[in-house]
Parts: sequence; structure tokens; C-alpha cells
Amino acid sequence: VYYDMKNALQPVLVSAELWGRHFYAGERLPTKICVINDKEDGSLLPASQLHWQLVNNNGQTFAKGEKDVAALENYGREWIDPNILIPKDLPQQRVEGKLVLQLTANGKVIAENSYDLLFAEKNSLNTERLKDKKIVVVDLNKTISPALDFLGVKYTAAGSVADAVNQKADVFVFSGLDSVNTPGVEAEKIKALIQHGGNVLLTQSGNYAHFLYPQYVRSVVNVPGEIANMDIPESAIFNGIEPLDIRYFNNNQREKPTVVTDAFRINRDPSVEALASFTKIHGYLSGQVSARMSTLDKIKGFPIVKIKDSQGNAILSAILFEKAVTDPVPAKLLINMLNDLAGK
Repeated sequence: VYYDMKNALQPVLVSAELWGRHFYAGERLPTKICVINDKEDGSLLPASQLHWQLVNNNGQTFAKGEKDVAALENYGREWIDPNILIPKDLPQQRVEGKLVLQLTANGKVIAENSYDLLFAEKNSLNTERLKDKKIVVVDLNKTISPALDFLGVKYTAAGSVADAVNQKADVFVFSGLDSVNTPGVEAEKIKALIQHGGNVLLTQSGNYAHFLYPQYVRSVVNVPGEIANMDIPESAIFNGIEPLDIRYFNNNQREKPTVVTDAFRINRDPSVEALASFTKIHGYLSGQVSARMSTLDKIKGFPIVKIKDSQGNAILSAILFEKAVTDPVPAKLLINMLNDLAGK
């Protein structure tokens, strides 16, 4: 905390506007840099130079550049739009590193800052194990298909649940289902498919999970969240993903870096694995233990849940997989879920 406060309270502050934390190799880092002159003596900040570096956690630089900054009046600020390109070939396929900023004037360092970032090469996501698998996709809200196309995952598109369940496949993916476009009879078809050995990924379908498994899913906590937490980190769906990775997903937009659309409120059962959790707000819980538990139950949910149903399995997901085209973490999660359901 001391060092973060020391950075934030520098008389001259150089800071990056970052709306996400994970980026693909070969892409432009979507950031702006702000220089602020809050010098205590009220003096002018002379013309300076912004130096930026991308480094790994060993401090080794794999990209760098600089840009001139005009003189800045006291209490003034200057926005800079640097062209920071992440190299296509990284020191490793996955690099946990930093964006390091340094402002110099007249040969002296006058401000520094850094940000922890994750960089990954697209080929590190490894879709090889899915090449011989048949994946049938019903994408009613057009969110999962672009991600699969970007990742090079081959699949067969189906226009409806009825079209999908009539096919043989290793994995069935249903996205955008609701009680209007897929009524009760369709839910029964999906349940029968799973019970007879089908493996299903249900994503971006809101409260349809309750419609499908009311005995396990009571409702959803319907608030977009920026942070999810691994509850069963040893699960195969988290292979190659670190505990703090499932937060602040990047979509190259200047908006909240959300990770989930909502989360499922569940009934605990041996057939149910609550793989990741999300809490709606941060704050203190008051009252006796029962009151605190009741409050927590209303604000906490599970955006990734796996259900074993007879011979098959279902993964219920509220992860924003559409961000897989700009963020390697949801991409890795998606591939891991497909591998897990396909028996890999």
C-alpha cells in the first residue's frame, strides 16, 4: 500500500489509462498516457520525454519506445496516445509482465509508474485436442460463434435446440437460450441429451439454467462483475490460468472490464461443482451468523458451475466469452471447458 500511495502522490504523475489487463501478442496496447503537473512549488514542468517499456517479471525488456511531451503548466495535464505494439513473438508464449513508464526532463527522472499485465501468444491457447471432436453450436445471441471462429475451433452450426440434439457430437454448445425462444419442451430435450451421455456448455443464457435445473439453480445474481474467483482451482478448466487471471477482461473499449454477466445461486449437492464465485458488492456483513449468511447468499453467486447428470455433464457459464477475441484469458477458459466436456 505504501508504494502504491507513493506512486499516486508523486508531484509529477505519469499514469496509463488501462481498461483491461490481458492482451494478445502482435496487437496494439489500447492505452492512453496522462502526465499531470502537481508540483508543490507551482512551477512549470519543462518539455520532457515519456519512455515506455514492456518487461517480463525478471525485468527483461521485450519492447520499448519514447515520445516527446510539451512543457506543462502547474495543475495542467497532458494526454498522450503512444503507439505501443506488443511483439508478435514473446520471450515465452505466456508472459506475466509489466508496462513500465518513466518521465525524464533535462536528463533526470521526474516520474515513474508501472502496471502488472499479462501477454499471451494466440497459439499458446492450444486447440489441437479439439480438432478430432465434433462440436455442435446453437448461438442465438451471436456471442460464442465469433470467439470460436477467432480461435480456429471447428464446429457445426445448428439453428435450434431440436436441430442440435438430433445430431451426434462430442460437445453441444448452447448460447442465448431463454424461456421464450426455447420453451419447456426444448429444456427437456437438453436434459435428456445430457442424461444419455451428452456433454453440454450452456453460456450467456441468464436464468435459463434455473429453467433447466431448478433443483440445483435457484436464481441468478444479475449484475455484471469485474472480478471472479476460483473456488476449485485444481479443476481442469483452470489449466494454464492463474488464480488472479479471471478479472478485468479486456475488449479494447473504454468501459468497465467486466468478466461475467451474472452468477448462479445454487443448492449444494454432490452432483454440483461450484467452480468459480462472484460477490455482488464489497462491504461488511452485520448481525448474527445466520443473518450474515442470509445476506451473503443474496449477493454471492457462481458464474461457472459443472453438473453431473446421469451419464453426461453440463457446464453452466456466465463468462463473457465474446471477449475471447481480445483477451486470452476467456479464450483459454473456453478452450479448457470444451476440452473438459470432450473428455480431454
